[in-house]
Amino acid sequence: HPARNHPYLRGSDAPETTMARSLCGRALTVTYTEITSLALIIVVLVDIFVFKTSMLTTRGFWASYGIVLPFQLLTNWWLTSNEIVIYSPDAIIGLRIAGAPIEDLLFGFAMMVGFVSFWVYRNEMRAAIASESR
Repeated sequence: HPARNHPYLRGSDAPETTMARSLCGRALTVTYTEITSLALIIVVLVDIFVFKTSMLTTRGFWASYGIVLPFQLLTNWWLTSNEIVIYSPDAIIGLRIAGAPIEDLLFGFAMMVGFVSFWVYRNEMRAAIASESR
């Protein structure tokens, strides 16, 4: 694959290796592991304290995740085994499942919790508004 020969995919000084920003004149480096961890924490806190749906305690959520997970694993495996997606070892923990870093599974999990939680919250708000207008 031609992209794997790109110079930015090699070496730790590559811009794509980690997300870097200037903060008070100092470089701030954030890894995929840190981004994923932060996303997961934020999504769970928003689910519990803002939307108040507590999706992680429902059977429906876990049944849905059980349906999504095999497809996520299959997609991750296909993308990484065909070198369509290549991860820098400097930006991940290194633990892989189905060829993709564990961070991918956790990020996918966070996205699912966030979207399902928002969807349930939005439907509850619509139902509350509809019942008030009657």
